[in-house]
Amino acid sequence: MKKITSVLTGMIGFGCGAVAAGRLAGNSAKGWKKMSDKHLALMLLFNQWMINKQSGKDIKEYFVKKKYQKIIIYGMSYVGERLLDELKRSDIEIVAAVDKNADSIFADISVISPDDKMPEADCVVVTPVYFFEEIAEEMSAKVTCPIISLEDILYEI
Repeated sequence: MKKITSVLTGMIGFGCGAVAAGRLAGNSAKGWKKMSDKHLALMLLFNQWMINKQSGKDIKEYFVKKKYQKIIIYGMSYVGERLLDELKRSDIEIVAAVDKNADSIFADISVISPDDKMPEADCVVVTPVYFFEEIAEEMSAKVTCPIISLEDILYEI
């Protein structure tokens, strides 16, 4: 009887371990998939930006056409930095940048947290395009101006 109890206990333990390992592997795979999708979106964004540049189109055209003279850039990672660099040579004024890691970002402009009071602007340009929907929802409570994905801008010009 003792042997049977030990065998059953071992089998139950093995089964629980297998279930736990399966869940961990599934969660890990979901995390990798999300990260892969995010990086694909960024690659496609930069590809469209390059296509526009090679066709002689400038991103500032969008802002001029829409009469957006003062903008906020949301997201100061690679894409946000490139947008800031691109618009420095234009008449478009970047009134601030918004980033969750504002305390650790050094830029030529004011970088504030999403929790801070937003300055007046004509629009907010969201550079982390993969997370646009949730960022737009969050920012809509803080600003009255349009919130635009950089992806939409690049495909419109």
